[in-house]
Amino acid sequence: MKEEIVCLAINIATFITERTDTELSMNNDLMLRYHVLLALEVFEVSEIQVEGHRFVHFREDFFDSKNKFVVLFKNILCLEVLKKNKSQISDEIMISLDSVLSEFLVEPKEELLSKLIGKVITYKNDRLEFVNNSTNEDLKRKLDKLNVPQTVVYKAAVSGAKEYLQRLKLKVPAFFGNKDLAIRGNDAKIDQRLTHLTTTFVKLLENVTTDNIITIDESLGDGFLKLNGGLSSAVGNILVLDYPTNLLRFTDDFESLGSIAKRWYEKLKIKIGNLNEYKLDVKVKKFPKLSFKTGAYDDSLVRDFYNRLLFFTNQSDQGGVEDVLKREIEDHPCYDVYRFRVRSDVIYLRYHDEIQKLWMTPKVGTYLTKQNKLYTNAVTNAMNEPLIGVLNTMHRIKNKDYVFKEESLKIFTERNVTGAVIASGSPVLTSVKLEQYLGKRDHAVLDLKYIFKLPHKSLTIFYEELINCKDKVLIILSNHMQSFKNCNKKLESIAKAVNGKPTVIVVDKHSVKTIKQYFSQVHDVVNDDPISLIDLTDESQKMVLGVAKAKFQGLDVGLDIIIDEESAKLIDETMLNNIVDGKSIKIGNEYIDDNYERNKKLYIDRRVKPKAEFDFANRIRPQTLYDLDDDVVLLTAVPGMGKSTLMTHLSLKTKEINPKLWILRINLLEHTKMLSDWKDSQTDINMLESLRFMCKVAICKKHRDFNEDDEFKIELEEVLGTVILKNWTEDSFIEFHLKLFLYYYNTQKLIFIFDGFDEIFPDYADQALALVKSVRDFTKRHKIWITSRSYNNIKSILETEFGPSYGIDHFSWTEQDRYLFLYWQNKLQLSKLSSEQLQNINDFIQFITKKSNGVAVFNNIRHKAYFKVYTTFLLFLKQQSTTTGLDIPYLDEYYELEIDSKTHEAAHFLDMLSAPPLHLYLLAEYTLNKIKYIDDKQNKWDINTTGYIMYEYYIEIKLKRIKFQEKNKIDVYKPDNRVLYEKERTECVNKHKKLGAFVVFYPNTEFFDEGELNEINKMIDELKYGREKSGLIQTVANNVPIFIHMSFAEYLAVEYVCDRLKSQVTKEGQEKMWEFIIKVLFRRLGTDCFHLFNIKFKMDSQLNEMAESNKLFIFQLLSDLENQSDYQRTGKINGIDGCFGLLGDEQINENTVLDFEKLYKVPFSNRKNYIVVYPGSNEGAQRVELYDDKNLVKAMHSSTFLFGPYDY
Repeated sequence: MKEEIVCLAINIATFITERTDTELSMNNDLMLRYHVLLALEVFEVSEIQVEGHRFVHFREDFFDSKNKFVVLFKNILCLEVLKKNKSQISDEIMISLDSVLSEFLVEPKEELLSKLIGKVITYKNDRLEFVNNSTNEDLKRKLDKLNVPQTVVYKAAVSGAKEYLQRLKLKVPAFFGNKDLAIRGNDAKIDQRLTHLTTTFVKLLENVTTDNIITIDESLGDGFLKLNGGLSSAVGNILVLDYPTNLLRFTDDFESLGSIAKRWYEKLKIKIGNLNEYKLDVKVKKFPKLSFKTGAYDDSLVRDFYNRLLFFTNQSDQGGVEDVLKREIEDHPCYDVYRFRVRSDVIYLRYHDEIQKLWMTPKVGTYLTKQNKLYTNAVTNAMNEPLIGVLNTMHRIKNKDYVFKEESLKIFTERNVTGAVIASGSPVLTSVKLEQYLGKRDHAVLDLKYIFKLPHKSLTIFYEELINCKDKVLIILSNHMQSFKNCNKKLESIAKAVNGKPTVIVVDKHSVKTIKQYFSQVHDVVNDDPISLIDLTDESQKMVLGVAKAKFQGLDVGLDIIIDEESAKLIDETMLNNIVDGKSIKIGNEYIDDNYERNKKLYIDRRVKPKAEFDFANRIRPQTLYDLDDDVVLLTAVPGMGKSTLMTHLSLKTKEINPKLWILRINLLEHTKMLSDWKDSQTDINMLESLRFMCKVAICKKHRDFNEDDEFKIELEEVLGTVILKNWTEDSFIEFHLKLFLYYYNTQKLIFIFDGFDEIFPDYADQALALVKSVRDFTKRHKIWITSRSYNNIKSILETEFGPSYGIDHFSWTEQDRYLFLYWQNKLQLSKLSSEQLQNINDFIQFITKKSNGVAVFNNIRHKAYFKVYTTFLLFLKQQSTTTGLDIPYLDEYYELEIDSKTHEAAHFLDMLSAPPLHLYLLAEYTLNKIKYIDDKQNKWDINTTGYIMYEYYIEIKLKRIKFQEKNKIDVYKPDNRVLYEKERTECVNKHKKLGAFVVFYPNTEFFDEGELNEINKMIDELKYGREKSGLIQTVANNVPIFIHMSFAEYLAVEYVCDRLKSQVTKEGQEKMWEFIIKVLFRRLGTDCFHLFNIKFKMDSQLNEMAESNKLFIFQLLSDLENQSDYQRTGKINGIDGCFGLLGDEQINENTVLDFEKLYKVPFSNRKNYIVVYPGSNEGAQRVELYDDKNLVKAMHSSTFLFGPYDY
């Protein structure tokens, strides 16, 4: 306590003497613990100022306090302030101080020292020193001779600093001293937080002891305990000190409370009528204190410190001494009569045993000296039976020094087992028990596994050693040997050699009959009881768990990390055998998928936000699964935003902090069989039913003998809030895992993640919802995360059950740059590229930087969605050429690009195509492939062709890799699956082409016949209810599909129009389609559709042929358009303005009519139009409104803005 008070005083003194206009920092454990005490004993605290802080000044009674801790604080504070308060001293004052110093050196009075300390004299290491090191040596000697008591120094410091301190007014945070509960926000937010605190507090009462003492410890989590919005801010207002017990209790003085504290007090009184009867026992390190007294928890912190305190010395530990001794023995090799070299391990163990006997000698014994014969005796004994010694040593080394509890040895104490066969489920451990029972009696363990591996010559020597062996108990060990067929003669020789000697044979139960055939002299068979971990002493249990390795949910950990004192009871004989044999124990399913493992180096922390809040600044970057306070966290986002990746990353980081935690991640799509069974049988999905399912999920993937679909019956029973496994008769490994999982459930060391709710919607929505609700309502509460796409009905259903959802922010411009750099740094190694691939890079640089008519090409591609990727790739190449020394031509022509869209006020919200992680990944991958593949040189960097192919590439990857391979685990390269994939892919693409056309031409639907409109409306219904999940459409608003980016709708619409054109076999049908293309696609839509059609036209030979055959008709259509006035040529659809005009004075003729790109210019205004989606009622209804970019900024700052602008 004293050390903390000293540190606290020094911190405050430092803040005072820095003389800044900043607030006192609370980012300090000491300040968090003592700020309330400081407000009670040291400072007067003001009301909150307009700027949001408070002021404090020193209390008058502070300087007169008799409390020894307050006095200590005062003394150190004043002394440190005087020492740190460096101020210029005038010559006149210095002359005056010289006079005072002279008096002080003659007669060291307190009043004289108060004038000198901090200016001339300082106090260091319990002695007075001069501030100036260059002070006259004679004066230094005089000062050294003075014997000034510490109490005098402190009184002088207080006297010298008091007046200065009394004048100070210091700035502190609003929550300093806990004048009121520290909860920020409007009334609704405050009320929501108070409700959460009340609910949590009421739950605590469920576990309260009979004496009404509530334990507050770290397990409650920072969210509940923290100063800002948590229980810590109640100390000193609602929670006051109960002096007799030194615990906290609820205040009786309601009127003295702050406004927020009163509100919480009233909520608590409503829920807990006898509030004043409860007391709080706080066991949290950073919790505010109300007393200088130390309690049991403070003492435990000290004990914990000393328990973890290690002293490092140069002296070798036990293992080091052992190694040194073995090396020295090795330097003096010993050979027996057969020139068999005796291993140093054998001699060491013999010597070790002799030393132990010396240590254990009761009362009287000799000192260990050089004249002692212990080492000589050890060598002699080892030389007499070298092979027996080697075999015994191998057993000892492998099985270490495990020690059993005395009650486990009763099999040997109750009867004489010499000359018997002991049948055991764990022969190795039974032999260890037997050795412990024999104690000092000479014995050796001979493992048949090692004996059978001896060469013929060594076997002959070994048999002779057995025959000549006297007064030694021979323990012959057979540990689950597969067969004795090839060892008949060896067994007969061993049996003959040990006949008539004190022998115990320890075997596994299946080998008893075989062993008895060879050892006919043995008649008695003794069954050893099953051995479990808890039969060992506590120290040996720790030893076993400490060396055992486990793979817990895919991560390598020590078994002692996940097995505690209670769960150690679950380790039975089978598990213990595996541990002793050095086998790694696999526990739980992995939650890291291959996709995350491949791309984990690309991960960037994500920002999430409550969907119900529209404050763009209110963003959270969660680092663990505990960083969001909600008991149930609902995370919804559009496809491609990385929900699963975020879950994997947060799971990993959570496990780094708490490796003991079991994270059960359930991909609902992988369990449709169980969901279907529940649905068909109308099963009541209660707590036990859902927990049975959880048990299967927790273990099914890691055991070849166990599958979720197998008919294993798991019986569970709840007894007094604890769930136990009943009547299990199957595999013992599975039993261990089931019991361990249930132990984690019962001790609340679980987090549940339900991934992909949208994937099973709507077919199994009721069952999945019942499953999650039952987990939420478990007797043992656990943290739950739910992820889903934000489709209309799904999102509203989930929010109705589990509260408002969180969304994931798109990547910002800076994050996009960082992500792209990380991608290429990990995927593209320039030094390993071939010359052809490097030439591709050079071609790219030439393309992106070349000039055309004085204007760089990039000026003409800024409207392209992947322009961001190209420009960042150029920056990456520039950086890499510097760091790798590669000679990349044309970099001197690199231009500092000023991207117009960046300067646009709404630009950061508009580049939605490259902002989602999946889109950015595919764009970067597409660019990388263009570098790596050298067989396609033609038009590699043609910006228009590249753009069109990019859409094809994206949709192909989205359907094949993500929907089929990753989501549904289908191998699309198997012949049958490939046929299925091609069929579904064609159907899916055709559907989306129609939907894209519907969106682009909406509200004009004349292009579609009645049958097509019915089909489109049916598809829209499937989208709304979650049956269609391609990932290209994020939601439906006002019955209009909203694509993840409008450019996909435009691409698909152009594809649909071109398909319709190519399907026309009659002249009339073709002319009708060309009329639509010219009058609507060219004339009334934006330039993007025109450019997409023009690119498609260039790439598609069939379109060219059809255009040639309709050239005169197209010529007539364009001529009619040319003759219209500008006003007539202006059309509107979805509010997109556009007009086309002829280039210069060129005339339309039959030769140029099909050169659409050359023929037309597009004098658009700079304005673009955007769709904004607004939230609706609780039923999920939404509205869509259109804005141009001038009015978009105003829309973005609207309090009702929800999803962000949507580029239409």
